[in-house]
Amino acid sequence: MLPRDKSAWQLHILTGAGLSTCQKVLSGHRDLNLETVVSLLQSEHGLEVLRALLGDVPPAWFEDLENLDDIAKLKSDQLRMAREVEKREQRLIEARARR
Repeated sequence: MLPRDKSAWQLHILTGAGLSTCQKVLSGHRDLNLETVVSLLQSEHGLEVLRALLGDVPPAWFEDLENLDDIAKLKSDQLRMAREVEKREQRLIEARARR
């Protein structure tokens, strides 16, 4: 989830926690506090964080959550592609009109 070379910095940016605190957390010298965990869950990496927190055998509802996340991403991609198709069709129409 976090790039190895700048993990403490990335954790600092994602959570707003102090850089020193993040370095200590990543080195195992300090535990994550609830505020930091909440910040991570609310970040763009929230689902990955939740997956890690739930461990190897997540509850049944988590599969539904992952499926809903996949559906949302697919719908977003679908919308993006539809806009791109419209844009290209419009360019084609305009190019034909100039001929």
